[in-house]
Amino acid sequence: AVPSLALGSGEVTLASLTAAYAAFADGGLVRKPVFIRRVEDSRGTLLFESLETASRATSPTTAFLMSAMLADVVNTGTASRSRQLGFTLPAAGKTGTTNDFHDAWFVGYTPTLVTGVWVGFDAPRTILRNGFAADVAVPLWTRFMSTAARGDTSAWFAPPPDVTTATICPVSGKRATSRCDQSRVEYFARGTEPAEDCDLHTAGPLRKLLALFGARGQ
Repeated sequence: AVPSLALGSGEVTLASLTAAYAAFADGGLVRKPVFIRRVEDSRGTLLFESLETASRATSPTTAFLMSAMLADVVNTGTASRSRQLGFTLPAAGKTGTTNDFHDAWFVGYTPTLVTGVWVGFDAPRTILRNGFAADVAVPLWTRFMSTAARGDTSAWFAPPPDVTTATICPVSGKRATSRCDQSRVEYFARGTEPAEDCDLHTAGPLRKLLALFGARGQ
C-alpha cells in the first residue's frame, strides 16, 4: 500500500533496525532483541533464561552476498570515514540520512558484533546543516567499535557452497577481458554469474589498423 516504505519512509526503532541488519551477519537468521539473556543467583542457580528463537529471514547465500556488497560501503563508500579514523577490521554496513537532516543512521557489523547508531531529536528537527550520516553517525560507530571489537580477529564470512566468483568489468558488468581497463572479482549465486564477455572495450582505432596491416602482411 505504501511503495516508498522500501526507501525508508516508515519509522523504525534503532533496536529493530539493528536486529534486521544482524540477519545478514547471522546467515539470514533474524533474532528478537533481548535486554537480559540469563539471570543466576549467587549460587549459580538459573532463575531466568531468554528462550527467544531465531527465524529465517533470507537464505545464507543472500545474506553473504549482502555482506559482500555492504563491505564496499565501509571500504570505499559513504562509511569509509571509519577507515580514515583507524578502524581496520573487515566490516559491512549502511548509512542513512533522512529528509532535512532530521535523522542520521549507521548500522555496521563484523562477523562477531552488530552495532547501530542513530542521531536525532525526540521532536524531529534538523540536526545540523549538511548533517550527513557519514559525518555524524559513522564517527560514533567507529569510536565504539574500535573499543568493543578490540582483540577480534580479521576473519570474514565464509562463502556458502552455492556462491561462486567471477572477474567482471565494472563498467559493463560482464566478464572482463584483456581489453578492459579495469576488472574486479565479484561474488555471485552459482548460476547467476555473467556468461558473456565485455563488449564495451574493443580494440581501439590504432590497434585495428595494426591488426589490419598485420593480416595483409601475412
